[in-house]
Amino acid sequence: MTTTDLLTIKDIADVLGVQEKSARLYHEVSQRHRREDRVRDKDMPAPDLRIGRTPVWHRATVTAWQERRGKTPAKPAAV
Repeated sequence: MTTTDLLTIKDIADVLGVQEKSARLYHEVSQRHRREDRVRDKDMPAPDLRIGRTPVWHRATVTAWQERRGKTPAKPAAV
């Protein structure tokens, strides 16, 4: 595994094709659901690890979550 296999919230936003603020909100809501013991299948998974205070996910974790959500990665913008 390489560091390119690790995704920050900003990286996840890019993969999903949403603003970083939206990806951060997905994470915050999912954290709250885990704390309140009401996890949903489509919730963003818990971070695989933290680098300092920064949560990071393995690319495979994000891909599996996208599949559960029924979403496909955003297509890159045409140049």
